[in-house]
Amino acid sequence: METTLTMEILRTKTVLLVESNFDFLISVMTALNMNASIAITFQIVLEGAWAVNYMRGVVEYSDRERYPLPDLVLTDVNLPGMSGIELLAWIRQQPEFRNLPVVLMDSNSNQDSINQATELGASSFLVKPSSIEMLSHFARQVLEFLPSS
Repeated sequence: METTLTMEILRTKTVLLVESNFDFLISVMTALNMNASIAITFQIVLEGAWAVNYMRGVVEYSDRERYPLPDLVLTDVNLPGMSGIELLAWIRQQPEFRNLPVVLMDSNSNQDSINQATELGASSFLVKPSSIEMLSHFARQVLEFLPSS
């Protein structure tokens, strides 16, 4: 029994979800869990600056057992305060996070945002799904960047 539990813990991945729309949060977490072959723990922050605090492990995020470093960051481009593009730039400036998969998302495919994200090293730039039917496809695209080991 103990071995099974240990294997399950090793297979759990953490996704830092940076999004201020609660309806979308629920939808995307459900879709990711339904399409994932591994267990996913979601850590949610509503603003880019909070994501920086989370990544740095400061303020309320200092307990790494409760707030582990993410295996993937999924962030909206349009956030209160620090944007998703600014968050990506900060992440890529940190040597320990240079290889961390970061997927940006927006409700439209603004070419300027896509270009900025690409230049800064985003793993991908996805358009948020506008229907339930597209949500599963969106989740599968995101999961391609979640390391499996």
